Amino acid sequence: MTARVSALFSALMLLIGCATTAPPTRYQNAAHPEYRQTDFDRDWYECRRENTHPVAQSSSYRLPYSAGSESSESMVVDEDMARACFAARGWRPVTSSTIGFPATPAAGSSTPTVEGARTERFQRLAREMLAKPYTREPFACTDSAWLAVKGYVVDLAPWGEAAGLRRGDRIVEIGGISLARYDSESEAWSRVPRGDNVAVRLYRAGQDMSIQVPCRDDAEAWRARVAVWQAIADGQWQSCTDAVQDYIRLRRGTSAGLLRVAWECMRERGKAMGQRLPDQYWRTLHAWASKAIDEARYRPTGLSDIRSQLLDAADVLAKAGWATLADDIKAQIAAFREASSTP
Repeated sequence: MTARVSALFSALMLLIGCATTAPPTRYQNAAHPEYRQTDFDRDWYECRRENTHPVAQSSSYRLPYSAGSESSESMVVDEDMARACFAARGWRPVTSSTIGFPATPAAGSSTPTVEGARTERFQRLAREMLAKPYTREPFACTDSAWLAVKGYVVDLAPWGEAAGLRRGDRIVEIGGISLARYDSESEAWSRVPRGDNVAVRLYRAGQDMSIQVPCRDDAEAWRARVAVWQAIADGQWQSCTDAVQDYIRLRRGTSAGLLRVAWECMRERGKAMGQRLPDQYWRTLHAWASKAIDEARYRPTGLSDIRSQLLDAADVLAKAGWATLADDIKAQIAAFREASSTP
């Protein structure tokens, strides 16, 4: 994983739970008061999918033909039935502005307000990354030796580890450039000149250390990163999924951030095409949770800043019929807690 692409992926950690500007009327589930945003999203998505039919069966809002279906007929959503389904699942309007669930859309709109805003945030983040001056061309030396979250190394490429880096190291300086001077590690990397090696200053177990990391060409990794951002910005969701897979193959390893982008793109594709989410989506969601837990072992905050997201993922998996994967996430969280409390 590179510092540049991790800036986008770090922002995605806020994507699911972000509040959106919404009308005064909001929704809460009367049957399950504990339900939150992910439950709202899931139920509205499923109600629309379950009430999508060939055009001859309804005169409601048209959806484009979904590639891969058996018929080339246009498909439509029966909005009235979708709303009835949503109500049958317990969702009721409330007047308090403190309830964090946006209203369902007016008849004829293709997605609820929250879904449209979610897609726009995802694409806006990609457009912002493409517009950054330091992403318009490859770095002099690639930044793909490690992945750092909030300054702490949580994953390593084999050649970064061979150079002496370790998970848990806190990077403070790259090529003589202090990270404290910049908002992102990527901006610092853009100022590192080409040379045989890059000096990296770090703290490990309270000790100030310096190691030399080989300066490697960044062109291939840069093209792969840009392909991911461009596919998201253009709303080409299958291309996004393919580009992420290409980048994983190039790195010979993955990260929680990459897996997050992969399942977001699968989700957006299913939403745009009116299709059921594929099995690979649920497996990738589980893989993201597992990788996020593994990376958390090397940060001083541990699971504290992602625990609620992990539990939400487990809950969504269980409700979608993937109880084994949901239970595995909960078991990993419990094992993490036990390991952290062991002297």
